[in-house]
Amino acid sequence: MPVFLPKWQALLAHFFLRPPTLISAEQFSHAIYIIIILTWLALVMLSRWKNQRKADLFACAIQVAIGLNAILHVGQSLIVRAYVPGLLTAIFINLPWTIRLYREWKNTWQPTQKMQIQLLLTALLLHGPVLWAVLQMAKR
Repeated sequence: MPVFLPKWQALLAHFFLRPPTLISAEQFSHAIYIIIILTWLALVMLSRWKNQRKADLFACAIQVAIGLNAILHVGQSLIVRAYVPGLLTAIFINLPWTIRLYREWKNTWQPTQKMQIQLLLTALLLHGPVLWAVLQMAKR
């Protein structure tokens, strides 16, 4: 068992009445595959949208959700004071790409404050409830 899991489970047990059930490595792999497939399907569908501005907004939201996930990896590592899987990918690939693509989107479209709020809310929706649903599907 990876070193961070017992620490993470103990920390979560402090906030909940019972310790959460962690998924296995195989279940986690299934969740990752599902997320990758759904992301690629969404990007293929976006490439066919007539309204390119909305398509770019949603594609950017997907990347911002990936960036939020990267920030959470860094935060988890700081909380448990240990390496968590995905930390290096988060720091060296996901965060730089998120920053680059967000800046490119912002310079290209010059979005309004409303669009930026929509972007953040969509990213939070993708990273929160959608990710939770995929993890629940993988547990089965």
